[in-house]
Amino acid sequence: MTSNPGWAAVQPEQIPPYCRTCRRALQRRLSPSGVLDFIHAAEQRGETSDHQADPAPLTEIVDPIIECDFCSALGAAWIYWCADQRTDTQIVTSRTVALHDYQRRHLAARTRSVETSAGPSQMWGERWSACEGCATLIESRDLMGLISRVTDAMPAKYTRGKKLLRVRGDLHANYSNVFATLRPGRARITAGHPLGVWEPPEDQQPMPDTAQATDSAGLRPAAEEPTDRRPSMDLNFGARVRQPRDAVEYRLGTVTDIGHAPDGTRVDRYRLRFPTGEERTYPAAEVIACSRTDDHAALVAAFTDTCRSLRDACRIAHDFDERLSGDIIGLLLAVYGTVSTRLGVAFDPTLLDAPMTAEGDGDQR
Repeated sequence: MTSNPGWAAVQPEQIPPYCRTCRRALQRRLSPSGVLDFIHAAEQRGETSDHQADPAPLTEIVDPIIECDFCSALGAAWIYWCADQRTDTQIVTSRTVALHDYQRRHLAARTRSVETSAGPSQMWGERWSACEGCATLIESRDLMGLISRVTDAMPAKYTRGKKLLRVRGDLHANYSNVFATLRPGRARITAGHPLGVWEPPEDQQPMPDTAQATDSAGLRPAAEEPTDRRPSMDLNFGARVRQPRDAVEYRLGTVTDIGHAPDGTRVDRYRLRFPTGEERTYPAAEVIACSRTDDHAALVAAFTDTCRSLRDACRIAHDFDERLSGDIIGLLLAVYGTVSTRLGVAFDPTLLDAPMTAEGDGDQR
């Protein structure tokens, strides 16, 4: 694997694969048997490609076509780093329906049971390219706005009817993890630096008299993967585990001990005490500072998304089964009452498509 001398040195496994034929990004896919292969982004969306993927490191592609990993727009401008994530899929092998229901409804017959088998797993990686429009929403941490922008850019066949609910749910699961594990700063994509020129956050910009590292030619700032700049936490700070593995880790913990690296220059572990009384130690990269205010905002966002999904389901059910539509309305009213009583937020059903604030207002997009 070789690199263009003008580009920064990045570990090989961190250089994204591109197709030599079409010069576009490829996605990693892991089969149930453990075989890793590459597919085009269009194939990941269910479309077809007129050629087989011919993977090569981005640094070996001349004039690569870098698309936004969110809305698929041409001309991605920024690169963000976050924790790697993997999406496992299940393939439906058989469905069981009632004979009488099938005779009356045919393909619309209700499914009584489903059998599935393991399908391929999507490997998302740590690097996400973003266009200027998506980058603006990422910088403002507007999760719902980003999801709406992406679904608006999709062909209608992927968002028509009940498909929209599933697509929005899948995007919410993926992008929530991206937002929760974003590293501070981002990298600017340029013609000479497709791997990105790193730009730290404003509060970490070097002082005018601070020397910057340069590339091999000594001319440009070196574009390296960002070092870990997570804000440190003190004792008794609230914190959450980034990727909970059991019921305990979903709870809000309290920092009871802080461990430092041997050189003493950085924090490398935190010990958390959970409401159950149990204490656990984690690497610093696996926890994030969190307060009750953060939890309140997350709950408001989650309930907003829930109400939006129930509302859309109610509209679909109106023609499918009026009694089901009535049941969904009951669920909506129950959620409205719970959010108003427990969180002090009054949802406006007419503004569900706008980001909700803690006061329950929002601007219609």
